[in-house]
Amino acid sequence: MDRSWISTKQPGDPEYRAGVREFINFAVTNSGGRPKLPCPCYMCHNLLHKRPDEILNHLSKWAFDKTYTNWIWHGECREKPLVSNVEGSGCEGDRINEADNLEDLLHSVKDNFDDNPTMFESILNDSEKPLYDGCTKYTRLSAIIKLYNLKACHGWTDTSFSMLLEVVKDMLPEDNILPSGDVEKLTWHHYGRLDDGMLRHPADSPQWRFIDGNYPDFAKEKRNLRLALSTNGFNSFGNLSSTYSTWPVILATYNLPPSLCMKPRYMFLALLISGPKQPGNDIDVYLEPLIDDLIILWEDGIQVFDAHCNENFIMKAMLFNTIQDFPAYGLPVSQHMGRMGGQGTLGRKQLDMSYDDWHKAHSYILHNEDEVMPYIQKHMRYLRKYNRRANEKSIADEHNRSFIRWFKYQVFRELQDSPSSISDRLKSLAYGPNFNAT
Repeated sequence: MDRSWISTKQPGDPEYRAGVREFINFAVTNSGGRPKLPCPCYMCHNLLHKRPDEILNHLSKWAFDKTYTNWIWHGECREKPLVSNVEGSGCEGDRINEADNLEDLLHSVKDNFDDNPTMFESILNDSEKPLYDGCTKYTRLSAIIKLYNLKACHGWTDTSFSMLLEVVKDMLPEDNILPSGDVEKLTWHHYGRLDDGMLRHPADSPQWRFIDGNYPDFAKEKRNLRLALSTNGFNSFGNLSSTYSTWPVILATYNLPPSLCMKPRYMFLALLISGPKQPGNDIDVYLEPLIDDLIILWEDGIQVFDAHCNENFIMKAMLFNTIQDFPAYGLPVSQHMGRMGGQGTLGRKQLDMSYDDWHKAHSYILHNEDEVMPYIQKHMRYLRKYNRRANEKSIADEHNRSFIRWFKYQVFRELQDSPSSISDRLKSLAYGPNFNAT
């Protein structure tokens, strides 16, 4: 059956009209008595089901989908075309049912992607891409759905399923597009993230860019981990009794996309502090082994095997931030400082900060304030303009050394020129914190 008209002819051409009539006859003959069929026009893209006369009307107004040359959604097997006879192929019933199921699935989820049509287009593309060059039985989407159905039916664990994906991908031809396990998701923050200036994930934050600028060797390896440490207490027996306390200490991985980084399967239970009362002042004792391990991961790293790239590499990790409920520790507010870092103060004491500590604390705060970000960008442009021969590391070092003083001068100068343009928050940031901490 000649189908060159699909890509070479336009609606209104005699050859196109003849081809459309031939398609309608073929689809109705192999429809199994269904009143509505997927419409292959450019607008419907086989997602919407129409009566044959409506399909004919659509194809007369809009072009036939040029990618749809194997009529699998209208009774044609992937292995070979169906004859124009309902009983002419043993695989027709299965093919129709499979097409119905996948079409119904795409149709049912279409409305969920109104705010993200690009993602839905990606799913449509996956429904048309052969699993590998020359594969006529599975597309990328149908293969994934088949495997996930097996996982759900047989209760496979996430770990075993990831291992299965790796093995199946290795068995298939090298050009296959079956997704592998979760290893490649560790680089999502660099290769898969949409960088449009919107804050959706910690990777979009000024702190992430600040770390990349200050530690370029760490940032160079995209698989290095950026971790969040979280802890809080709960009653494990649910009877609101205060006679027993349980404190899990959990690590989350910020390399992963927002839909995954806070899922239980990607979190690590680093510690479980349990006892008749809250850990209180002793929490630093429990945290010391974890902190020792984090120091090793930061300074030396460990050798691990990347199954996705089939190579060994040295993976490092850093503690990106902490999430905790300080008042629940059972400590007075004045004793909180440093508890999550394995140290702290007892009683109410005044500490005199060194200039280096003050500078680090002030710089950290400034680089995590959205209101300060335009000044940071302006200062970097200024340094690059007047230090054209300097490399990026030298520029970053000079920025860290001189930005606080430059920022304060810029804010005070703008205060003189236009006092109403500077917010109280920006003015306070320019003055900086006190050297004394209590």
